[in-house]
Formats: sequence, structure tokens, C-alpha cells
Amino acid sequence: MWQKLQGPQPYTPYLSPAHLDAWARTSPAPSPNDVPPAPFLHGLQRESAQVSVAWRDLDGDRQQWQQSVELLPPTVEESIELPLTAVRQWLSGLDRTSDFTDVEGEPDPEDAEEPGPLARPVIRYGSRDEIEIVPGARIRAGDRLVVPTGYGGCDEYGWNPAETQPALDVGDLCGGNGRRAVSVRMGPTLVAAFNQHGPDLAEAVAQAVERVDEWRRADQVDAEACSALIKQILAEPRAAMPPGPGYEESGDDLPPHLAVLRRLALARKPTAVEHVGLGCVVLTSDTTSFGEDATARGSSSGAEPVRLEDHQRAVARRAVEFAGYLHLPHDLQRALELAALWHDEGKRDERFQVMLHRGDRWLAAARPHDLAKSGMDPLDRSLFRQAQRRSGYPAGMRHEALSAQIAPVLLEREPIVDGDLVVHLIAGHHGFGRPLLPPVTDPSPVTAVHQGGHKIEIDSSASVDWSSPARFAVLTKKHGRWGLARLETVLRLADIWCSARQEADREDS
Repeated sequence: MWQKLQGPQPYTPYLSPAHLDAWARTSPAPSPNDVPPAPFLHGLQRESAQVSVAWRDLDGDRQQWQQSVELLPPTVEESIELPLTAVRQWLSGLDRTSDFTDVEGEPDPEDAEEPGPLARPVIRYGSRDEIEIVPGARIRAGDRLVVPTGYGGCDEYGWNPAETQPALDVGDLCGGNGRRAVSVRMGPTLVAAFNQHGPDLAEAVAQAVERVDEWRRADQVDAEACSALIKQILAEPRAAMPPGPGYEESGDDLPPHLAVLRRLALARKPTAVEHVGLGCVVLTSDTTSFGEDATARGSSSGAEPVRLEDHQRAVARRAVEFAGYLHLPHDLQRALELAALWHDEGKRDERFQVMLHRGDRWLAAARPHDLAKSGMDPLDRSLFRQAQRRSGYPAGMRHEALSAQIAPVLLEREPIVDGDLVVHLIAGHHGFGRPLLPPVTDPSPVTAVHQGGHKIEIDSSASVDWSSPARFAVLTKKHGRWGLARLETVLRLADIWCSARQEADREDS
């Protein structure tokens, strides 16, 4: 009887080893099409293409739109998953509200009206390095979109395409219960968000915003002073913190507005940066590139300079610790340790070191040791771009490609360990290398680096190692698809852990 009430079950296709092998090869993605996993999980059924939409207070020219989103990226907490067709038609001003009252009433995408040529522009967000403004008619399935609050389309209950009043920008109230850095704009958007979601503290927040704005106009912004203002707000009885010793030891189950304030108050190294386009100060809990290791900037920025040897030793120590928790065999622990000890050797490229020294060749030449982290503010992307241009380091170049070239020379001292595994883990420690790293043209190839007084020959023009697909296939067969991914994850998380916490293991300490 229950099966009859449920109706016919959708057909679930056969999941073959070929599908799993295709999914395991993520760099580059399978071609021509990356097979979606949904049919194998839920069966073949009619599903509408989706996009993710967040609303932000975007004024001024469109260049400032991109800068605003770059500084404060959209998050899952503030976004709504919506049918692609519905969003396209809403952006075009087509009145099809009644068609989207439920899933069954949603029109077939093939029957839906085409969006008009004057569809309002939106921001398509991929990452901080992939932000573009596109016409509403050009949005695609799976896009993460940011639209101006002035478009309406959202009320206090959520998606409402008939709503013409400006939506509320809640970007400042997101991420408080997460682990990444939290940023808030100390301006009208923060006050408006508290008026709606934390009215008891709205007045105190408005006063803090006004005080910070006074400091901004006087060019006297200080991150520690801003953090002190946040602590004063949380100390007020109106903050209504849960019973206990106070916000310092409260858990991660606070309401979003209190959780954000708590992260800012507890920040060890907060930063306060004036955003000229927004006309306000952006306060960030901790300067960290946690989770942004896909670019040279993300993998090499930090609140303070970190020596290369110190960083690699710290990552090795964490990798062995994590591997021990997983009860991995000694030989795998040793492979992870060596991969961690050498994973950033490619940063010894002289151009990379110049980039980490803000593009100053003389300063880099006088360095007493190589760096792994620059000490440049991770939020100051323009400074990093300038340093990269001045250094001559090719855009898109992967330092792990050079690290993987250096590793076989260093492995000559370790004949027992699985060298192929070590090289693969190094090449894949930023999520690429399964099985290939991105191809990059180097107009001025580097042919050698110096490590520990020894000259190691490399070729930076060979950014793609054509032996890696065969190596990847052998390692996948040996350790299994999930087993190899687990080993990569141990190293990558150890690297992220140490980078986010500025951990370093100094021999002289």
C-alpha cells in the first residue's frame, strides 16, 4: 500500500567503474561532459536547473560592484536556491509569478518565455578571482549570483519576485558560526541588518559605526580599537548572551548576529581596511587565506612573514599527527611527512620570492632565508597583483609544479619510501594534479633553484608533467579511489591548518 501511495520510483542508472574513474579525474574535468551524480543518487527525474541568489547593497558604478563582492564574498547563509528559468524571467521583468508557486506549477524550461535583451545585470561569482558582471539573460545553471537589493525580489519570508521594495542585505551577519574569517562592513548595511535581526543592539551598533566612521574620516582607523567597540556591545545586558561565563566561552549555537560579533571580539589579529568605494571600514576577524589556496595569493598570504623551512616542518608535524589519528601504516605516514616537508619547495623560484617581498628585487636579494608566506594583507589584492607583475612570476603558474620536479632529486636520500606517492601528494596539495596541473606558458623559464646550498635543476616551462596520468592511475589502483583522496586530504588539511593559524616550526625555538 505504501509503495502505491508513493507512485512509481524513478529509474536509477547503473553506476559503472568508468563513472567513478571520470569523477576521480578532476583536473582537468572530464570532457566533453562531467557526468552529474544526481541521477545515481535520486534516479532520473524531472528537475529544474538551479541558481544561487544573494542580495547585496550595490550602488555606484559597476567596478565598485565587483570590488564590494571581492571584499565580502557571498555565502550560503544569505543565498537562496531558485529555478534558473524563474530568475531569468524575473530579471527580464516578465510577470510569471503565478507559475512558480510550487514545483508542479513551474513551467518547462523549453516552454518558458525567453528573457528580454534588456535583462538587468547581475554579478556571477566563482571565486575572488572570478567575478564578472553579466546580463540576466546570460546566467547559467549552477551560477552563484549577487543582485542589487534595489531589484527587490525578496521579502522577509524569502523569494518573492513580485516584491519591488529593496531587499535586505544580510551579508554582514553570515559566517559567525563557521571557521573562516568573518568580515563586516562598518556602515549602513550593518545597522540595517541589526534593525531587522537584532533590534535590541541596533542603537549600540549604530553608535559604533558612527565612531568608526569618525576615525575613518580622520585617517585614524585602528583594528584593535574597532574590536574593542564590538566587545563593549557584547558586554551590554541587551546583548542577551546565553547564561554562562560570557561570550568568550559561549558555543557555536548563537544567533547569527551575535555569532558574528563574537568572532570579531575574539579575533587575535583583526584588521580594519577602508573601502573607498563603499565609503566605510571593513572589519575582519582574522587575516587568513584559509580555504583560498587555489591561487598564488591565497597560498602565500598571511598576517606575518613565515620562513619556508618553518612552514614546511609545521605542516609535516601536523600531517603525521593527522595520519596517526587515522591509524595509517608507517610507510604512508612517512610518505606524507616527506611530501609535507617538500610541498612548497617550488616557492624557491627567485621570482616567487620577489613576489613575496612585495615585488622588491633588492629586498628579496637581501633576504636571510626563503619565505613561504609574504606577510602581505590577504585582503589587499591590489598589492599582491602589483607584486606579482613586478616580480615577473607568470600569472597562473603553480608552485607545486616546481615542487614536484624538485622532489625526485630529494627522494634519492629516501630509497625506501614510495616516491611516486610523495610526488603525487606534492603536486596535488592544492587540489589540482588529478592527474594534470594547469598548463601555463612561462616566457622566461627558470632552470634551477637552490636548496640547502645545493643547486637543483628544474624547468619551469614544463608546467605539465605528462607522466602524472600514468602515475595517478597506478596510485589509484594501489590505494583505491577513496584511499588516495584521503591521503591527499591529510596533507592539504595540514597545510590549511598551519596557514590559517600561522603555525611555524622553528629549529632555533
